[in-house]
Amino acid sequence: MKTKQIQNKEEWNDFVKKNNGSFLQSWEWGQFQYAYGREAKYLAVEDNGHIIAGGLLIKYSLPAWRNYYFSPYGPIKYHELLLDAVRDVADKEKIIFWRYEKADIAGGMKVNNVHPQYSLVLELKDKKPDELLANMKPKTRYNIHLAEKKGVKIKVSTDFSDLNAFYLLSQQTAKRQKISIHPESYYQTMLHSLGQAGLLKIYAAEYQGKIIAANLMILFHDTVTYLHGATSNEHREVMAPHLLQWQAILDAKNAGYQYYDFFGIAENDDPEHPWAGITRFKKGFSGTVKKYPGTYEIPLNNLWYNAYKTVKKIKT
Repeated sequence: MKTKQIQNKEEWNDFVKKNNGSFLQSWEWGQFQYAYGREAKYLAVEDNGHIIAGGLLIKYSLPAWRNYYFSPYGPIKYHELLLDAVRDVADKEKIIFWRYEKADIAGGMKVNNVHPQYSLVLELKDKKPDELLANMKPKTRYNIHLAEKKGVKIKVSTDFSDLNAFYLLSQQTAKRQKISIHPESYYQTMLHSLGQAGLLKIYAAEYQGKIIAANLMILFHDTVTYLHGATSNEHREVMAPHLLQWQAILDAKNAGYQYYDFFGIAENDDPEHPWAGITRFKKGFSGTVKKYPGTYEIPLNNLWYNAYKTVKKIKT
């Protein structure tokens, strides 16, 4: 067995797909991160020419010219040689820890989650549209039909004008829900990189000639993922987000995708949870709860890692 960096998109994505890996471990996600200014490595353990373990590693900068690696929803499969390979480059690239979200690595420590630990996945295969509708909560079906009756129209694009509308709505949503969003340049780079690769589409709901809701959808392997959504403060009574989701579900079904991932819900139905509202909204469409292991960190330089944790604790 040996470790190596994979340089071929087809070889890497074939490994990711065969092991039911997330789009966050795809070749294209690494290229998007690279376009945004972060280095990305596709590190693998090979046995007789076949990848048996591996993960996308994205390098993030820290103060004092230090860095850390992050494997979002990764590594895909773990092997001790993979950690050895990460350790080999740690000193040279001033990496002080490896953050990961899908492995059982000895010495890893649980930290606050970066990506949602719980998601809601709707199975599309072998289900007709009428069956999908029947499995929804009555209020969700009602709101879908209400949006149609009110004249809400859905369009799908990769146009930067629609991305601009999405970002303006995101600013309203962030202020209303007291959440943070990425800089506009992040979404622009995402559309340029993933849109050209065929992994990203913008779903926009129009009412009276104006976009009042928009979602960024990721299409990878057998799954369509609802990654980001935003809504206007106006015309909330026409229930545009419900029709927006339903059209994306229908399109995913008709295109042959097997799953629709709502990407992120609260752990429970606590009405005080910050995600309580969005969780109720998503669960209205039905689906199965999927749990991820959570986010962990393994130190690669104990001295610098302890200093990092100390500074982080002081800031919080």
